[in-house]
Amino acid sequence: MRELRDYYVNRLIMAAGLIILIVEYINPYIELSPLMQSKDSGLLVFAISHIISFLTSRAGVVILIGAASLFIQKYLWKIEKPHLDFSGEWCGKTCYKNVYVGDSHYQARCPFMANHRVKMVQDCLSFRLDPAPGEKFINWSSLALELDCDSTLRYAYKVNYSDTEVFPDSAIGYEEMSVTERGARNRPIVLTGKFWHCAQGKEPVYGGTVEFKRKVKP
Repeated sequence: MRELRDYYVNRLIMAAGLIILIVEYINPYIELSPLMQSKDSGLLVFAISHIISFLTSRAGVVILIGAASLFIQKYLWKIEKPHLDFSGEWCGKTCYKNVYVGDSHYQARCPFMANHRVKMVQDCLSFRLDPAPGEKFINWSSLALELDCDSTLRYAYKVNYSDTEVFPDSAIGYEEMSVTERGARNRPIVLTGKFWHCAQGKEPVYGGTVEFKRKVKP
C-alpha cells in the first residue's frame, strides 16, 4: 500500500497547490466585479458570482481540497494506477491439499475443492476483504492485509465453516497470493497462491492452494 499512499499524498499536494493558485488569481476579479453588487445583470449570473465568491473564500477552499482528496482517494488512483486495482468482486477457489493436524478421517478426503465469493474493498489508504459466503463457509474475511509494491497480497483471515464433518467450526489462517494474469490496462484479473491454517487446538489444520478470478460485470 505504500505506493498508493505516496501517490495520494503527492496528488493531494498538487491539487491543493493548484486550487490555491487559482483562488489567488481570480479573487481580485471577483471582489471588483460589479456582478457582486447588483442583480441587474440577471439573477442567475448574480447567483453564480456569489457561488464563485464562496468557493474562493477560506471555507470554500477547504471544501474544494476536501473534495479533491476524496476524488483522488476513491477514483483517480484507479485511472492512474490500474496495476494496483484489486477492488471489486472475485470468485475464489480453494484446494485443501494437506492436513497438518488431524486423523486419517480428514486426510483421506484430501485433496478437495471449495468455492467462495470474495469482495475486495480498496482505496488509496485502506484495503480489506469484506465478509462473504461460500459453499463450505458461513463467512470469510480478512483480519489484516498487506499489498506489496510487486502486487503480492499477504493477509491473515478468519473463516467460519458450515461443514463440521470436514472442517473445524472456525479457523484463522494466513494466505499469500500473487498476480498471475492481467487484463486491460494491466489490471489484475487472476491471483494464485497458498494458504495455511493456524493451530488453535482444533482439528483439522489444513494447507493448500487458492485462486481468485475477477468477476466481470455483465
